[in-house]
Amino acid sequence: MRIRAVTLSILPLLMAGAPAKAASAPPVRVITSFDRDWRFLKADPPGAEKPDFPDARWRTLDVPHDWSIEGPFDQKNPTGGAGGFLPAGVGWYRKHFTLPADYGTRRVFIEFDGVMANSEVWINGVKLGKRPYGYVSFQYELTGHLNFGGKGPNLLAVRADNSGQPASRWYAGAGIYRHVRLVAANTVHLDQWATFVTTPTVAAAEATVAVRTTVLNQSDSARTVALEVSILDPDGKTVATATTGPQPVLAGKSTDFEQQAAVKSRLPVSGTSMARCCTVPWRRCWRARPRWMTKLCLSVFGNSTSMAIPASG
Repeated sequence: MRIRAVTLSILPLLMAGAPAKAASAPPVRVITSFDRDWRFLKADPPGAEKPDFPDARWRTLDVPHDWSIEGPFDQKNPTGGAGGFLPAGVGWYRKHFTLPADYGTRRVFIEFDGVMANSEVWINGVKLGKRPYGYVSFQYELTGHLNFGGKGPNLLAVRADNSGQPASRWYAGAGIYRHVRLVAANTVHLDQWATFVTTPTVAAAEATVAVRTTVLNQSDSARTVALEVSILDPDGKTVATATTGPQPVLAGKSTDFEQQAAVKSRLPVSGTSMARCCTVPWRRCWRARPRWMTKLCLSVFGNSTSMAIPASG
């Protein structure tokens, strides 16, 4: 049988001493959709990044949103035929939100799956950066610029500018046209977009699943952590696990981890230290219909209070 796909879920955990998991622990990573309740203006008013800028009359909407597709269509529009003769220009998005007090001990990030184009982002009037390319996902850290608990609301502002036309050989859209998420993570966590899963060998009898990831320590002190790989069947049952040896991660630094899982018929778990091998009872190939997909989960174990978090794919 052949493995056709592996679904990845990242479950950063911080455990106390030995890897004994707490049954009911608060989450250390919280992923919140930020798609709802944005305010939008198809214009470029000066000062729109400031928290006290008046936006009560702006249009309220949810993202993903493409303001260009709303028209009007006009042969004189600078996008030309390749851009569907649709309008171009500047649009602003603003989102007001509050955060609980316990977020003050975490690292908080905002993730955009895509903004078309030349996006600029501010949090509470502080500019976070600019992303010219509209097709790529990006992330900014908000830590240090936020209000928590009863200290007031927060304001996230995004300016999208696709006025430079023609810009593409096809219609590219305009605005926050993909999803947005707020991520609150523990100070020691898996680095964003640092996890890679491959299958270096695939055969009818077995396949090797190789995992590489990076643990980032954003705390004020060095930590010693280990990485656990778990393989779950389509029903969510853990069928195999393997844990690496502990490695130090200095404050403000990161450490790479590697691990392998051998997917084959019923054989014992084997392996050593940083490149361990776990075996899984494998009965089916991946298929789309009926859906049957194995999930791979990563856990980080350290020396703090045990906590569990929801999966993110």
